[in-house]
Amino acid sequence: MARKFLITFVMTLVLACAPSVRAGQWVQHPAFSGSVSTTNVIDTEQKVYFLVSKNLYCFDKTTEDIVVLNSGNVLNSGNISQIYYNSAKDYVVVTYLDSNIDILFSDGTVKNVPTIKDVVMNTSRVINDVTFGGGYMYVATDFGFVKFDEDSFDFKLVRNYAAPLTSVAQIGDNLMMCHKDSLYYCSSVSPADHLSDLIRDSKGRAYASGRIFPINNNKFFVTAKAGLYVDTATPREGMDSLTIASTAVFSGSNLVAGPVQVTPTGFLVNYFANSYYYTFDAQGGTAKKVSGGKEMYSANVRGDGTLWGVGANGPHIKGQTATHKPNAIDFADVLPFWIGYHKMSRKIYIANSGPWFGKGAHVTRINSYDGESWSNVTPSGIASGGLFSFAFHPTDASTYFAPSWNKSGPYRIKDDVILSSFRTNSPLPTNAQGMRMAFDDDGNLWVIQEYPVINKPVFVLPADKLDSETPAKTDWLSYAMEGVSAGLSPQRACFAISKGTNVKVYNGGDFGRPMVFWDNEGGVTSTTPRSRLFNSFVDEDGNPVTWTYMYRLKADPLGRVWAASMEGLMSFDPIQAFDAGFRVNNSTAMSGNKVYAVEFGPQGQVWVATEEMGLCEISYDGKQLINQYTTSNSPIVSNCIYDLCYNEYTNSLFMTTAQGVMEMKLDASPASDNYDNVYVYPDPVLPDFTGFVAIYGLMPNSQVVIKDRDGNVVAQFAAAEGTASWDCCDASGERVTTGNYSVYASQTAVTDDDKPVATIHVIK
Repeated sequence: MARKFLITFVMTLVLACAPSVRAGQWVQHPAFSGSVSTTNVIDTEQKVYFLVSKNLYCFDKTTEDIVVLNSGNVLNSGNISQIYYNSAKDYVVVTYLDSNIDILFSDGTVKNVPTIKDVVMNTSRVINDVTFGGGYMYVATDFGFVKFDEDSFDFKLVRNYAAPLTSVAQIGDNLMMCHKDSLYYCSSVSPADHLSDLIRDSKGRAYASGRIFPINNNKFFVTAKAGLYVDTATPREGMDSLTIASTAVFSGSNLVAGPVQVTPTGFLVNYFANSYYYTFDAQGGTAKKVSGGKEMYSANVRGDGTLWGVGANGPHIKGQTATHKPNAIDFADVLPFWIGYHKMSRKIYIANSGPWFGKGAHVTRINSYDGESWSNVTPSGIASGGLFSFAFHPTDASTYFAPSWNKSGPYRIKDDVILSSFRTNSPLPTNAQGMRMAFDDDGNLWVIQEYPVINKPVFVLPADKLDSETPAKTDWLSYAMEGVSAGLSPQRACFAISKGTNVKVYNGGDFGRPMVFWDNEGGVTSTTPRSRLFNSFVDEDGNPVTWTYMYRLKADPLGRVWAASMEGLMSFDPIQAFDAGFRVNNSTAMSGNKVYAVEFGPQGQVWVATEEMGLCEISYDGKQLINQYTTSNSPIVSNCIYDLCYNEYTNSLFMTTAQGVMEMKLDASPASDNYDNVYVYPDPVLPDFTGFVAIYGLMPNSQVVIKDRDGNVVAQFAAAEGTASWDCCDASGERVTTGNYSVYASQTAVTDDDKPVATIHVIK
């Protein structure tokens, strides 16, 4: 059977059926680093579930497809904490950080059990463990425990001890509980109402972070930080207490065991971080330590004992070489943070944060996404320290530039290989840390180097020197610029170049740093550009506008620059900064909210990334909140959004969040019942535009034809819903010449008698 190494992101409740993503839906792009962060593996009769890098995957043994399960499809929450298996009933329990619970049945359907999540209480409801016994499901929480019927999942009992229990399990007629460093117990028929009423095992064993798993009616496992134990509980004759004998299988320090697994012959306990696992017979005896490498294992309780393991290469049968690695982001130990779209290659790029706000480790990681699959494109030889976003080559699809925190960048990267580092062939200081880069409309590469103290912190590599494999130091130009000087936190610096004007706007990002504007009216060789510095602004109503920390500057397609700060969001026309009556537009919709980034859509959308409000869409004047997407009203996995990126090729918005990468597929414009209101964007199409022209307001199932002024057909295609797009190329793939191009549309075939429904003005 042909193997399929496929991840399907959106599906119906039946996992075997996995249609493609439709416009308007959310996609949670999974991460997979099996050698670093495998949390659990569950082998069932038909499927293998594995929780890796906080993402839940399902591998179908028959089709060999891999499906990722998340809040964008069948699950009811994001941020999975753990998965558990009821081997007797053959279902998987998924617990979440928000205390929600999902039950995944073998037929692919899902039942949500929100009882704990929805309860109103002042104490923490975090779920710590799930066990099964006596016909019940026991859920240990930070406040006590909750008991459910294991078939109907009806709520049966709650005990609020106002104290965290790391585990609760029914052993015979008793409930065993782990609290802090000790083992407690009480009757399972009438559980104690208060923590003080529980009986504490007097021996005070080292059961910190202990988790209990039943073996039979009087024997159970305890996995704890200090070791692995098999305990036996025996009633004391004539007394209500128990004698608990404990046998240490092994002891250690700060151990982390996976949930105990039931196998056809007994039990299995994974110690993934330690690269081994233990097996036991059906009575919890005959302990055997097995070296397993950096993998986690499981064997279907109704199977033949075959072990399925998950590690760096995905799920596989132990001892066999065939693997099924998911295609996913390979970030696990660092946080995807910066994100950008390379128009020429039509790829999304993400990188880790570096030291920006202390998010993630200072290890450089880069992945790219071509619309179907993720690739690790971290260049060999790139130093640790993290990047600061990307500067994509304006005409070369294989090249981008990466400003760096470490002392070896910035880099020019071509075909995912470091072509050169400008540290040795530029006037940039050799001990520099932290910088910003951007291209202007003329293809010149600007680099801002604020730290350490240097006389000329602004550099530019002219466009005619850009593609030289060995640019010389003398090829660079540099400027002294007031306000661009040594700062304490250059990792937060912001830089943008206004489209159409080439006015540069800069802020050091540190506390109260000024906003600096400059304009090289005479071109990059102008040694004395006009400039202006502001420590505060005045808005359109005459009110003062100040900021403490500035997080991002972003130029929109119309030439305005938007400034995201701790206090909110504002925008301005940078060319007017040199006028006496300069005013900014203060976005009242975002006032008082910490804004990290802003991005723009093809129909004038303005999306805003916030620390606590999730993803917001506001009006272009900044006054109206149009849409707000949070964890409570959408599949988004976090309300903290770091960066945004619009992919014009797929018509979707990508975002990096505190819990991973999300994508929002935008709705196609609704189909019209006539061609009276067809319009295009952008128009005119300027020479530097390399994306697709969108054609809106079409009728359903339209056939679209583009003709030049002489009536020659240069392109034809079908519309999706009420929208079509054109790359401004003819049938041979060459960009069309300057001129006016007529758009014809019909639900049948376009004829010579049809009249154009719109015109596109192209400037080559």
